[in-house]
Amino acid sequence: MDSLDMAGHLIRRLHQQSTQIFVQRTQAAGFDLTPVQFAALDAIRAFALPGTEPVVADTTRPDRPHTTVAAIAQLTKTSAAIMIARETRTGAYEVIARSRPFALSRASNFGAWIEEFRFAPPDRIELSLTSRSGCARSVATHRFALRNGEWLVTGLDVSAMRCKDDGVEQDRTESANYLTGRVVRTTFTSSKPPKTTHGPATRTAFPLSEFPPDGPEVVYAEMR
Repeated sequence: MDSLDMAGHLIRRLHQQSTQIFVQRTQAAGFDLTPVQFAALDAIRAFALPGTEPVVADTTRPDRPHTTVAAIAQLTKTSAAIMIARETRTGAYEVIARSRPFALSRASNFGAWIEEFRFAPPDRIELSLTSRSGCARSVATHRFALRNGEWLVTGLDVSAMRCKDDGVEQDRTESANYLTGRVVRTTFTSSKPPKTTHGPATRTAFPLSEFPPDGPEVVYAEMR
C-alpha cells in the first residue's frame, strides 16, 4: 500500500491544511492567533464586555503546542481582568483562574494600558502596565507563576519617571520578589549618583484571585 493513501498520512495532511486555512483567514481578518488561542477565547469571551476582544498574552514558545492560554478580558469600558483558560478535555477550554477587576483605560494622557503581556508556558506570566499622569509615566510589571496547581502573584517591578522643566527623567525603580520576601529600591536625583537600598518586601506571594490586593501600595491602589 502506498504510504500516501494510508489513513494516518491523510489525517495529518488534513490537519495541516485546516491549520493553514485557519491562519490565513484569521490573519486576513487582522488577528494573530493560533488555533489553541482561538478555542480558548470562546471560554474567555463569556466574561468579556460584548463587542470587545480579549488581549491574548504573547507566548515565548509559539512553535510548541500549549493547553493553557492567558488573556485580559475587558469587563467594562474602564476595567478588565486577567483570565487563564486551560483545555479540560479535547478541544474544550474552561477559565480556571482569574483576577479581580482592575482599572484599564486607553486614555491618551491619563489612566493605564497594557505595555507588554507575556506568557512563558507552562507556568509564568508577566503583565506590564503603563500609567500616565500628564508628562509623568510609570511602568509596573506584575509577575505571576503557577505553584502547586495554583496561580500566584510572585513579584512587582516598578519604573517611574518624573516631570522636569525640559521633559522627563528617571525618578525611581523598585523590584519586589514575593517568593523571597526581598525588595531592591533605587532612587535617582539630578545632582547625586543613584542610591540603592535593600529591604523586606511588604507582602508574600498571594493568589491571582486576590489581584490587585487591598493594601497601601500606590500601584495596587491605583489599579483599584
